[in-house]
Amino acid sequence: MAVGCAAALAQPLKILCVGDSITQGGGHLGLEEYSYRVPLKKLLTALDVPVTFIGTRHGGLVPEATGPDGFDGPHEGYYGKRTAYVTARVEENLARLPQPDIVLVQLGTNDLDTWDPNESIVAPLRQMIERLRHHNPRVAVVVSPPNFDSLKARWIELLEARMAEQLSTAASPVITVSPPATWDISTDTFDGAHPTPTGQMKMAANWVGAMSPLILHRDEPVALRP
Repeated sequence: MAVGCAAALAQPLKILCVGDSITQGGGHLGLEEYSYRVPLKKLLTALDVPVTFIGTRHGGLVPEATGPDGFDGPHEGYYGKRTAYVTARVEENLARLPQPDIVLVQLGTNDLDTWDPNESIVAPLRQMIERLRHHNPRVAVVVSPPNFDSLKARWIELLEARMAEQLSTAASPVITVSPPATWDISTDTFDGAHPTPTGQMKMAANWVGAMSPLILHRDEPVALRP
């Protein structure tokens, strides 16, 4: 992956991670239930990509659980919350944040019991993307569906892909990334949802793969197919 050329960037990429417990991390019960943000920062650093995580929240669910590297900086992760709740908080907090270059979004895990994913997941995501573009007209948004291997999760993935295709522009691409191809809930999660360290690393690598065209073409408008 030819991401190393981004080392010449004058300013670090500002990355905003948006999600639920999988983004925030927990650290409770003595488990290494941290976040993909930890290995993501390490992978990007190893690839000589200067980045800064931004957000209004810090740490995991359990304040005394510092985790490796202190959960690696700010975020907009909300443990146990549904999509509409999280996106509303992000919209409220944008005025307090610098303009993000890339926004990584994984939501929907807590909405799997709802009847209409278009209403409960896709509609709030659309509105959040519109607000993000008001904050930065050149923001790039990468959306990942829940990691569950279920018909409902795949349905959500298809709906999000259609949304991305409709919203993506050359100046402000919106793309989707499928769950890691080798995802195994028996080894990559503690409980079927929250990722173990191996799951956290797989998610981080997945994000890097999805972001690579955005990083390589940071200073050019780039049209990406979802």
